[in-house]
Amino acid sequence: MTCTVFLPGSGGGFPDVTQLKVAPDDDTPFEKINYPGWKRYVDPKFRPELLVTELAAEIGSRVPSGPLRIVGISMGGHFGYLIALYLQAQGREIEGLCAIDSFIVTTAAPTPGWKSRALAEFLETLKGRRFDDLHIMCRSKLWRAALRGVGDMLPTLLRKAYGQDWLVRALELDPILKRELDIRMMARECAPWLAKIDEEPVPLSTQTALLRTRSHMASDAMWRARCPNLAVYEVEGSHETLFEAENVGCLRDAFVRASRDWTHSTSNA
Repeated sequence: MTCTVFLPGSGGGFPDVTQLKVAPDDDTPFEKINYPGWKRYVDPKFRPELLVTELAAEIGSRVPSGPLRIVGISMGGHFGYLIALYLQAQGREIEGLCAIDSFIVTTAAPTPGWKSRALAEFLETLKGRRFDDLHIMCRSKLWRAALRGVGDMLPTLLRKAYGQDWLVRALELDPILKRELDIRMMARECAPWLAKIDEEPVPLSTQTALLRTRSHMASDAMWRARCPNLAVYEVEGSHETLFEAENVGCLRDAFVRASRDWTHSTSNA
């Protein structure tokens, strides 16, 4: 039986991925593969390519045989592409890859237009009277600004603070801080590496779908260079609201259309 593997965005954590099931009685197994987090990224010996092999090994230990479908959200789409290449080279059958709003990543710096997107997200959340979400969003933005303000000293400071009681307590008191550390450190370590990979991308010989919002259509060319067998589907909502009730139906329909023709015979063509 085919297993679907899910890779999250850089902050880890998963939406309700069962919303992507083809039908209510769809019994396709899902495996959620998370990342090691900021502690791994501040290790002086860490290299992004090691993360690919480690994630691939985790997938292999959980699903030792049979064809795979890989779904990656945001940064997870990029790692899904690299893991699919790695596993195919090891002889594993990859039935299909789906990248969900995985946009161009070249640097840890804010992407162009981030202020207008943040304002739109704030106003949309406020309009919907989702005050709990608004509180979390504001804390997240504050921590993100603070961590960016530290600049290039952040990895060194984290290595020095690793294991100290004050940092342990801070992370326990506010899980949002840990999530922002994970996002920041993954971006610092992996974004420039991804940019180099895309200078001469290795073609992935399997059916691939890019489900992306309109604001990220500029990434289509990058994905076409990586994946010759690419189908692009525009979905509703923003990067932050894809799995919200008003948008998830469109996302699910696009995923069903994209994966309908994935077959074992195309995975190693």
